[in-house]
Amino acid sequence: MALWLIGGCLIFLLAAAFTLMIVALFLLGEDSLLAEEAVSETISQENVCFEGEIYNEEEQICILEVKCDSSEDCAAWGDQLIVELEGVYGPLDDYTVMDDVLIPEEIIYMYEIDDNVVRENVEEDYLWQWYSFDWMTPDEMTTMIDAVEIFEGNETNAYVKVAGGTSATLGLNAEPFMPSETIQNNLHELAHLLSLTPEEVDYSLPERYCWTNYTEEGGCFYEDSYLYQFYGRFWLLDYEETSEYFLSEYATTHEQEDFAESFMYFVLYPKPEGSTVADQKILFFYEFEEMVMLRAELLARIATWLPRTG
Repeated sequence: MALWLIGGCLIFLLAAAFTLMIVALFLLGEDSLLAEEAVSETISQENVCFEGEIYNEEEQICILEVKCDSSEDCAAWGDQLIVELEGVYGPLDDYTVMDDVLIPEEIIYMYEIDDNVVRENVEEDYLWQWYSFDWMTPDEMTTMIDAVEIFEGNETNAYVKVAGGTSATLGLNAEPFMPSETIQNNLHELAHLLSLTPEEVDYSLPERYCWTNYTEEGGCFYEDSYLYQFYGRFWLLDYEETSEYFLSEYATTHEQEDFAESFMYFVLYPKPEGSTVADQKILFFYEFEEMVMLRAELLARIATWLPRTG
């Protein structure tokens, strides 16, 4: 009975993905980055990749092949992919308006993560949140995560709690968000993880000796860290809380939230041509070649996660 159900689910997912790819072919044409994704032979019994995707054996997922070498080419490649993804799936920045009545989060389930793998039996209802995050993010970016907390409530969609730069707990809402919201939440939390690694923060330095910024997590940002550079450029002046200066209302609450929101916009929006402070916050990330390369990989992962959301 279980095998019959698994087989039925696999056939359904393949049919749904195939339909989406046909739509992409029709709408986007032969030069599309997505148009090559037609159903192909099974890579293994457990994993199915489409033509144009590559199989990551270590992570056991399929990723759209990133076809760029330089920072400039990868920026343009990512911009084209964003346009094509939105042509098929709709706006990637779409979200649900939050209720006026806020409900505090309440943890309803917890499980451990070991080397990016769930090592225990976990109820299926609480696994998809982690699997979505894990699919979208490279394993080397999430090695600090050793626990997942599933919670209910609408005060926040997700959170990261870092302890000493060596471990982190990822909080994920049990609410089944629309795909675009899941993408936004995951990118926002990934930005927090990237900015709080031991390479970015000195967790051994007492606060009284920290002359940059001391984090709520108990560490001192290095002078050349991404977040301290961002802070020095955009948070030393008292900007108005308007769209000219901030990309979202949430970004106005703290420099770390501003950094995370700006990173999310950096990944999901084409490279801006404007000159507002808000535009400059996105362009900040283009100054780092490794960030532009990461953006391309994240978009490639998003492109293969979306047709598999059912």
